[in-house]
Amino acid sequence: MKRKGLVSDIKTKIIEKMTQCGLTQTILAQKIDTSQQAFNKLLNQSDDISITKMEKIAEAFDIKFNELLPLNINQNNSDSSKENVQTININEKEILNQILESQKQLMGLIKQVIERDSVGK
Repeated sequence: MKRKGLVSDIKTKIIEKMTQCGLTQTILAQKIDTSQQAFNKLLNQSDDISITKMEKIAEAFDIKFNELLPLNINQNNSDSSKENVQTININEKEILNQILESQKQLMGLIKQVIERDSVGK
């Protein structure tokens, strides 16, 4: 899947979830600590979305991060093909979750270094 298509699919999932939960852009923007204008730009103009932003959005919806990722299962595929696609998508989600966890750990380490350096001054 091309990156632009993936980002578009994620944005579609976010909009669908907003509709399901009855949330406006303004309310969701507040929940993720951003302005409504920045959130609108994210959904309508940006070709990118950060993992951190996705994590905040998932948290606002009280869902797991990977639930914002699309499952691309063609209903016309055979059962074995569907299983293969599901397996691939699950692996992609696991990889993204591992990246997210690594990013959290890295941010924690950076914070520790900054705190240590500021104490030493």
